[in-house]
Amino acid sequence: MVEETPGTSQHKRAPSYIARDTLLDQLRNQQIPCQEAFNTLFGIQNLLWLVVALALLRIPVLRVLRGRSPVDLGFLEWSLEGYRGTLTMFVLMMLSCYLFYLLHWLNTKGVLHTRLCDVLFRLMSLLMLVLPFKWIHYKQLSPVPSFFLVLQAHSFFLKSFSFYSIIAGAAEEGTLKKDLLNLSNFSYFIVAPTLVYRVKGYPKSDRIRIGFLLMQVLRGIGLLAVIYLIITEQMLPVFYKAGSLSIYESIVLLTLPGGSLYLALFFITFEVALNIFAEVTYFADHYFYEDWWNSLSYDEFSRKWNRPVHEWLVQHVYKRARLRGFSRVGGIIYTTLFSAIFHEIILAITFGKFRLYMTTMMMLQIPLMLVMHLIMKKDTLVRKRIVNTFFWFGMFIGPAILITCNVYDWYVPSTGSR
Repeated sequence: MVEETPGTSQHKRAPSYIARDTLLDQLRNQQIPCQEAFNTLFGIQNLLWLVVALALLRIPVLRVLRGRSPVDLGFLEWSLEGYRGTLTMFVLMMLSCYLFYLLHWLNTKGVLHTRLCDVLFRLMSLLMLVLPFKWIHYKQLSPVPSFFLVLQAHSFFLKSFSFYSIIAGAAEEGTLKKDLLNLSNFSYFIVAPTLVYRVKGYPKSDRIRIGFLLMQVLRGIGLLAVIYLIITEQMLPVFYKAGSLSIYESIVLLTLPGGSLYLALFFITFEVALNIFAEVTYFADHYFYEDWWNSLSYDEFSRKWNRPVHEWLVQHVYKRARLRGFSRVGGIIYTTLFSAIFHEIILAITFGKFRLYMTTMMMLQIPLMLVMHLIMKKDTLVRKRIVNTFFWFGMFIGPAILITCNVYDWYVPSTGSR
């Protein structure tokens, strides 16, 4: 007979000899509620954050121990050169959007004929893209401010195009244009985190959540630090050796930093920046992305990772392609090509050279979509894991290839002078 330890007879552990799945199986099979699962993985989340922090802070700590500055500030100083001009160009691009409103307003007053408005609209749209690009080239801006201005130029172009097209389309259906024009609604649209104009406006929140806003600001600061460390400590050393490394060696060395940079840029854009803009403008629709990390094809990824751009492409490219007689597959190819060219222009202006690396890689996604759909005809967990793993491999190797090709074109011919 086993003797009980005094004081423990009323606090016996429950018997563990019952049929139960492992903890991970319970999470996988959704036997544990969502919130409880989140709490169960609380320590794992902390571990992941700690691993990321240790990986990023390793080199800065070594710098301090060796009596040097914790980070290389040269890249920051280089990126901030001409910041006043960059901010001025940003404001001018924002104000230029009102010219598209002016076109419709002059048309309602009988000053401009509709056909003349359409001609001026196309000319202004072209200038909205070309002039910032010419200014970037004239000022010889570094890639960071160039990338920022190119993105903003595209954003304002997409907004202006959406506004003009939707107002013109509604007017063609019989609605009086003067009843559609609303300067207050248009001004709100320019600063709101959306690209598709809605005549009836947007859902709005009733207050600004200060706690939520401060949390996003702190996340943004943290992610900016992460991005800066990835670039300066893990990518720039590879760029400096670009002349002595083969392109394949560079791709291997940049695979992890390139994929990590892509993830950090995604979160600082869609989780931080857009949420901050949404909060301060009382924009209630914070649905900027879906669970793209579970994607089983590249077309699913394109639908989920960037909801604002996806909605614009559906509204103004895909639907127009279908109206012109394109099949569903033809419309998808046409929309993908349109998106690829726009992405290619962003890289071309950022690095000062027009290549077809991005376009080629995005168009290669189309046959890969078909292959992934064929694999997923039989929907099993094993096939999902295989396809999603292949998707994630592409998400890391793709940025590495793009960065390597563009850096070789931009940096190597300069023989290290940039």
